[in-house]
Amino acid sequence: MDTTYASSAVKALPDAPVLSILINHPPFASMERKKRPRNDRRLAELSIILKRCFEKTIMLQNYARSVIEVTVTILSFDGGLLATCCNSITLALIDAGISLYDYVTAVTVGIYDQTALLDLNSLEEADLSFITIGVVGDSDKLNLILCEDRLPLDRVERLISLGIEGCHRLKQLMNETVREVGTDLLSKKQ
Repeated sequence: MDTTYASSAVKALPDAPVLSILINHPPFASMERKKRPRNDRRLAELSIILKRCFEKTIMLQNYARSVIEVTVTILSFDGGLLATCCNSITLALIDAGISLYDYVTAVTVGIYDQTALLDLNSLEEADLSFITIGVVGDSDKLNLILCEDRLPLDRVERLISLGIEGCHRLKQLMNETVREVGTDLLSKKQ
């Protein structure tokens, strides 16, 4: 965590919580095993995007004078980095007991010829145009959208609607899993 940022934020608003998201990417996590600098620009951009996404979703008023620090370590990278980080942070915050307005789910959506593809891997991301879409709960409210390639404007609406459907299905799966784990933990406690 950047202590200068945390201390300046605390000085500016003494009761405001501070959310810090850090992404680590060791060299063995991807196919190309090159050493990355500690201050990798791409990972810093993703951290800022995720921080902005979750500042809107976490009930920050419940955590005055607190620092919520999230560290994501990528152990295996095969595409969908931003979407995977978003989904894992959502589950980690729920597991830690941090109050959220609703789940934030994210997917990558790409286009090949006339066909829309959901949840691309790294080879598909390298060759195709794609966008990453994040949705809050069961609504159609986009909390995250990132397009780093050129996309035909007439197909963007179809890609966004497919991404929203994928996010809703993913939210159902995450909710079922969270409930199963919660039920197991509750039964072990009794």
